[in-house]
Amino acid sequence: MKKTLLLALLSAGLSVSAYADMTASETSQKLNDPTSDIWAMFTAFQLNSYSGDSLEGSEWGASILIEPIMPITINDDIKLLSRPVLPVFLGQPVPGETYKSGSNTYLDTDQEFGLGNMQLPLMLSPNKESKLTWGLGPTFIIPTNTDDALGDDVWEAGVSFLSVYKPNEKFLSGALTQYWWSIDHDSEEEKKSHAQISLFNWYELGGGRSIGFAPTITYDANREGEKWNVPVGLSYAWMDKIGDIPTKFQIGAEYSIIKNDYYDSDFVLKLNIIPVIPSLL
Repeated sequence: MKKTLLLALLSAGLSVSAYADMTASETSQKLNDPTSDIWAMFTAFQLNSYSGDSLEGSEWGASILIEPIMPITINDDIKLLSRPVLPVFLGQPVPGETYKSGSNTYLDTDQEFGLGNMQLPLMLSPNKESKLTWGLGPTFIIPTNTDDALGDDVWEAGVSFLSVYKPNEKFLSGALTQYWWSIDHDSEEEKKSHAQISLFNWYELGGGRSIGFAPTITYDANREGEKWNVPVGLSYAWMDKIGDIPTKFQIGAEYSIIKNDYYDSDFVLKLNIIPVIPSLL
């Protein structure tokens, strides 16, 4: 048992040191590519502005997302891309209800804080380098939310599809598309049918620096009014180290050009910190 644990820790240390020997640009390219063999801990800190008829002007919220990136080689031909996303902190305004005081009408709004619902896409992908590659598999939403305002208490399942195009060492483009349906709803109000499209387009500037955009488009079939939220924006990334650990930093800002008039996110500031982590498999 001790020998097995020692070998696992030694293997993990060697896996990190192998990436430490790579150039900043090579590590940056691998971290930009969701089909690569690198393990990393994607951490996102976001500051969101919300607006709509259910709020009094714009109100702010914040979130912290943890996304361990864990590709697992199954054999020479196939690997499993596992990318759970856990919102370990969500703080956002709650759509208010109108009430009257004398001749005036007001909105009663509030803020909620807590844990959001976990996403779990599991995709099989070809275990080889190519200009065009893909991943396909099931995806799940697990109700880990601590408040109804931060997520629905409904188990969901669906399909996820990943496509990545790398025409050269400088440019990378792709999308991760997921669609979920509720599988245990008790009423029509709990019935879910929605999608998320995470786009990523990066251009390497050299020295581990890159520029691009990586917005997340959402669609909700059950929403009244506009069902899409479509942000546009720009991000900048660079490689550095935390101790001896190669780490990617990304900053960006996005504005939603299409959003729901009743309640929706309309602006977001992003800071992503992505250290390489040991591969235990």
